Amino acid sequence: MGKFNLLDIRRHTMSKTFSIKTTKSQNDQCTDGFKVSSSFYTEKTLVEEDKALLIGNGLKLRILDENASPYTFNKYA
Repeated sequence: MGKFNLLDIRRHTMSKTFSIKTTKSQNDQCTDGFKVSSSFYTEKTLVEEDKALLIGNGLKLRILDENASPYTFNKYA
């Protein structure tokens, strides 16, 4: 799971789905309405206006939101 076959990579665009789970902690500081924000950081090469990460072997990583729009990576030197 999570691996791509080299022949499949050469034949067509590949994608894998994953999810991120957030759990609300029940304490006196937590209310019913809350928001979760995420940031993605890297020192690797970014492309497509920082919305894709070159991860090697000709592969590119993009993380999409629920509307299929790519998240922007934050790059720090």
